[in-house]
Amino acid sequence: MVNVSDWNDSCWISSYLPEAGALKQVGILTYVLLACCLAATLPVLVRGWRWVSAIERLPGPRAWPLIGNALIFNVNPRALFRVMVDICCYEEGLTRVWVGCDPNVFIYKANFIKIILSNSKHIEKAWFYRYWQPWIGLGLFTSKGGKWKSRKKLLTPAFHCQLLDEFVEVFNRQSLKLVDKLKEANEKPIDIFPFISRCALDTICETIMGVNLNTQDESESEYLQSVSKNVNLIGNNIDKPLKWQKPEYTYIRNIISKYAEIFKNCMFLRQNHKMYKRRAYFKYLRGRVHIKHTESQSSKPIDGKLLLYGFIKYLSLEYYYIYIYIRSGVECLSLEGQGSNPVNKNYIIYHLDLNPDVQEKLHTELEGIFGDSNREITSEDLSQLKYLECCIKESLRLFPSVPIHSRNLNEDLQLDRFVIPAGTTVHVMQYVLHRDPTYFPDPEAFMPERFGPEQSIARHPYAYIPFSAGPRNCIGQKYAIMEEKIILSNILRHFHIESQVPREDFHVLNKGVLTPENGNILKLSPRNITKCLEN
Repeated sequence: MVNVSDWNDSCWISSYLPEAGALKQVGILTYVLLACCLAATLPVLVRGWRWVSAIERLPGPRAWPLIGNALIFNVNPRALFRVMVDICCYEEGLTRVWVGCDPNVFIYKANFIKIILSNSKHIEKAWFYRYWQPWIGLGLFTSKGGKWKSRKKLLTPAFHCQLLDEFVEVFNRQSLKLVDKLKEANEKPIDIFPFISRCALDTICETIMGVNLNTQDESESEYLQSVSKNVNLIGNNIDKPLKWQKPEYTYIRNIISKYAEIFKNCMFLRQNHKMYKRRAYFKYLRGRVHIKHTESQSSKPIDGKLLLYGFIKYLSLEYYYIYIYIRSGVECLSLEGQGSNPVNKNYIIYHLDLNPDVQEKLHTELEGIFGDSNREITSEDLSQLKYLECCIKESLRLFPSVPIHSRNLNEDLQLDRFVIPAGTTVHVMQYVLHRDPTYFPDPEAFMPERFGPEQSIARHPYAYIPFSAGPRNCIGQKYAIMEEKIILSNILRHFHIESQVPREDFHVLNKGVLTPENGNILKLSPRNITKCLEN
């Protein structure tokens, strides 16, 4: 009979079995490794717990594990903007929302907004602004840090008030062409939004580069279509939080689906359009100009009649870098011409029919300045259009061109008793801020008198920020107001406006820019016919 223990001792397997001492050593080593891993991960877990706890202390709707509050954003584009406005309902002035595992804080209290926008540490825009980079590159709109500071210093002199006065002739000529196009409607209902967009694009490109795109006459131009497609395609991603993605996934999206079309449009805009065929002219200007950009020179008036002259004469760079700077600036301003720039004119015109008393006051102001003459508007006339300027500001209050400004926090932000930790995306809800009854009683009413001198002085400086505020405000706001005054004045001098869309049927979408969902359908009656009917 075989002894099992003897068999085990003689079995070849026994030679591979560790001894008791070796097992003890392996056990100790395992415990040491586990302790090291725990020591390494524990601080990370503690920091993560503190980070989540700090965000959860902010007021906001209940969030579900993993998906957060993402389900409330799973709605159609029209309802989405309404949802983003409706969640801004907490008395504290801020709302915490989780989109998946990414925290977002919506802020809509003037005191809090001042702390964010006035602080030069919080100037980095949210990462999803990178969707614009394939088109406009790292220009003033999308850059950060040192690049943003250098571009702002470069571009600011181009918007000197004395240089802007040179553009009055261009504004008049393009707006009168718009009037002629509107007359062709023969008092039939039309969507005025594309007419204004084409006029704004022609105007801004001529003042930038001295090149007339002539899109008012060529509404099917390939350049106009490429710009429009890019605005819509990129805007369709920005206005859908469920499509917001981390930067590491952006490249994959760039080479598939509609991003391929964005790059196709960008290539056309950069290579084929006549604005960029003036590269030799850039080089010629660079050869003539040897003035370096300094602080003292940045405040001096600038010669020339193009925004291009306003910053190229301060460049001390090689030709390649001049072209890159100019390309970014031109494409960014072209975006303004097709995006935010024409939007406010559209909303002012819409409100004038809803408020016939306001339209009548504007006609009275224009008749007091111009009488029955058909003369062009001058720089001196602009300072007298005070009630029109109040209407522009009130329209920007109700429908700001850019309703939300988003920033990434690189360090903790203290707002009273709340602490928003670094790494959070903060959204300044301009649309909600402008409806704060503390500063704007009866906020949904269109009342241009709100912006009289006395009312404006008493208001919180950050209660009304249509062009943002602080270091990263819009450097082209004077340009925009001047252009709007001239274009709207010429329209109102020739037409009486009658909207065809009731207020309850007028819906807007947030595509980075607040655009009307179905355009702006209205009827334009010549002023002289209107007067005859009144008599």
